[in-house]
Amino acid sequence: MPTKEVHNISIHELLTVIWRHKLAIALPTLLLAVVFAAYAYYLPERYEARALLAIDPQANPPDVQIPTVEDQLWAVRETVLGRPVLEKVIAEFKLYPSTRDAVDDVKSRITIDVVTAKAFHIGFQGEDPVLVANVVNRLAQLFVNQTASAQTRTIAQADGLLQEELESLRGKLAGQSEQIQNYKERVGGALPERLATNLKAIEVLEDRIQATNIAIVTDQSERAAVLKEMSELEKRGALDPAGSKEQSTGQRKLEELKLELARARTKYTEKNPEVIRLVKQVKNLEQTQPKEERGQAEPSAVSLRYVQLSAELEGIDQHLLSQRQESFSVTSRLRTQRGQVASVPQHENEMALLMRDYATTQANYQVLLAKQNLSGIPDGGSARGRSGLVFTIAEPARPPLTPYSPRRARIVLMGLFAGLGLGSLIAFGRNQMNTSFLNAEDFAAFTSLPVLAEVPSISKVNGGSNAGRVVTVKQPTSVAAELYFTLAAKVRRCCQGKAHERSEGKPDRAQPSSAVVLAVTSATGGEGKTLTSLNLSVALAKSFSGKVLLVDADLRRPMLHEYLELDGANRKGFGDLLLNPEDDIHKYILQYNGVSVMPTFKRVANPLGMLASDSARALLDRMRREFAFVILDSPPIVPIADGHVLANLADHVLLIARARRTPRELFKLAVENFDCSNVIGVALNDVDLKHSRYSSAYRYYQENYQARE
Repeated sequence: MPTKEVHNISIHELLTVIWRHKLAIALPTLLLAVVFAAYAYYLPERYEARALLAIDPQANPPDVQIPTVEDQLWAVRETVLGRPVLEKVIAEFKLYPSTRDAVDDVKSRITIDVVTAKAFHIGFQGEDPVLVANVVNRLAQLFVNQTASAQTRTIAQADGLLQEELESLRGKLAGQSEQIQNYKERVGGALPERLATNLKAIEVLEDRIQATNIAIVTDQSERAAVLKEMSELEKRGALDPAGSKEQSTGQRKLEELKLELARARTKYTEKNPEVIRLVKQVKNLEQTQPKEERGQAEPSAVSLRYVQLSAELEGIDQHLLSQRQESFSVTSRLRTQRGQVASVPQHENEMALLMRDYATTQANYQVLLAKQNLSGIPDGGSARGRSGLVFTIAEPARPPLTPYSPRRARIVLMGLFAGLGLGSLIAFGRNQMNTSFLNAEDFAAFTSLPVLAEVPSISKVNGGSNAGRVVTVKQPTSVAAELYFTLAAKVRRCCQGKAHERSEGKPDRAQPSSAVVLAVTSATGGEGKTLTSLNLSVALAKSFSGKVLLVDADLRRPMLHEYLELDGANRKGFGDLLLNPEDDIHKYILQYNGVSVMPTFKRVANPLGMLASDSARALLDRMRREFAFVILDSPPIVPIADGHVLANLADHVLLIARARRTPRELFKLAVENFDCSNVIGVALNDVDLKHSRYSSAYRYYQENYQARE
């Protein structure tokens, strides 16, 4: 038969494993719990007293800087755990241990817990509640005295070190601040915070350049027009003297003054001092001229227009020069602004480095200043000295009423968990080492052989004899007996076929048409094959009218007579019949509850040769003619060859396995070395039905059927 290596783990199987190994789990759990409980019981009780110390608001200046929790814890430990304080406490309370240094012992028993930046607890542990309270109060008082005396004295060494570091940091801060300021002044508009302003200025300058360029183009167009018109006027004699006659000196001077006045009026208003001066000169000169020459001194219209255009040209040239200068200036400023914007990332990195160094130096300075304030060393850089923090005892320690250690319940609980873990490991190991079958499902997952019946454990009764385990006789209404009857029905169906058993018009208890020889064997001894053979025979005898013969064919270790409580003295059995195969069979048969039984009372020499002989085969043929069922209680097949011989002589073979005992490897070896062609199935003994998946069905039978009967 082929085997299957499939195994599925379920919650029910896990619970079954726990139940199977309950002692392996319970014993270590109980043992370790007891050990831990005893250990906790004999541990000495230890007490802890605590005192609360807080900053004295009256003794400290209002502007004193409160240090951080880490700095305060460091300072408190430096004071409380200092050797001078510890030696004084040890001497006062005589805290001298016998096995270690006194200072180390006391230091290990002191606890310091910072509550806030303004308060902390001091604790002490010991076996005497009154002593620990007194020690804590003394430690607190010494700490308060230390902090109070720090206001009136300075420690030269600490003062020098702190002051030197503070002065160094101050100088470094000043230098870094000056460096940042100089960098800002040197960079100016290229600073990152000026980026938005610079971008806006660039936009304004670009607009101004565009407007200036437009004005320049306009002025250039106007200048070209003026030059063109002046050229035309020159052709018309604008530059020639007025009239064809020669002019006197006075007339020429008067004409020049009038031209100059006309030019000035194009530039200035009538109130301009230059215009007023020229008007006055023209009037004076006109008065000095003869009357006949006064009318001839007026310049021509062409000359006047030429003079006006000359003035306009001069104005245009000046405005054009101004616009070009402005364009050059704005372009230069735009170039500068764009350079500043382009250099912003570089200056931003430089400023970030400078500011980071400045922040680091400032943080170091603040930490050092906090330590100075806590230790009471004055700051030489300030106008007045600052005193260190002064503490007061806010809550003195009282003798504790209950010990803080040992926590016996927790220790016992730890023992329970440790024992449970150890027991689980042991159970897991035992379960892994035990490869036996638990039930039919476990068996079906391993091999394809059908399980015909699951028989529960059958204990010895009636004074511990094996006869009480024949439940089909002693307990016919028990679950085990019913399962044997079920096995008998399946054996008949497998051996004779369902067609014969369910044929129309024939009763269920009809006589079979031919005899059947069934060999009952197992992989090894101790698996209950003899008990199964006996109960199966009784069930077959009670379930149909055919005659059943049970033969104890284990010639090496016969056990059937012990279950029947027969005395083997002066009795003959199957072994004797093999020596005289022609003798009458009925002389060797006993009746037991409707079953013909042929026991073997003593061991036989050369059993293998006797079973393999032709006389043994002839003897079985004689039994076939007289009985409907012949059941052979055969020896195990792995260690002994007799079972293989009997299996060949029999028509069918029923294998017996014992739950929680038969190893899988052994059963596999038995099946592989055995001719399984005539094996009808397996009967699984000693199954724990109470904790199986179908336990409710069996309980229902016991409560409703067995109880009523």
